[in-house]
Amino acid sequence: MLLQSAVSLVTLFFSAPLSVVPLLDSSARMDMVDLFEAGQPAQVGNRYGGVSEMTVLTDSLIMLRLTDVSTMELRLLPDTTLSVRHTVTTPDSVSHTRNIRYNRSFNPVK
Repeated sequence: MLLQSAVSLVTLFFSAPLSVVPLLDSSARMDMVDLFEAGQPAQVGNRYGGVSEMTVLTDSLIMLRLTDVSTMELRLLPDTTLSVRHTVTTPDSVSHTRNIRYNRSFNPVK
């Protein structure tokens, strides 16, 4: 059972605009959470025709494998901002990471 802070994180995950989680619409995100909580592989089709998977769901962290070369980490921070880290790894194993913090309205914060 998820604690209250996780419900807040899951709610943010569901309501995040496509500009924050572009490969997964809210329905796919809901399916991921349902599958993960049921103990099943949390894999769904993404907007590009591939498969994305939720690999971690805790009170303060959601980790996603978006594609074979990209991952996303959503972390609910103690100050209630949301940290979104998107990492892409090139074929030569070089990783490029972008980290953006958002308030609960999904406006970037410094």
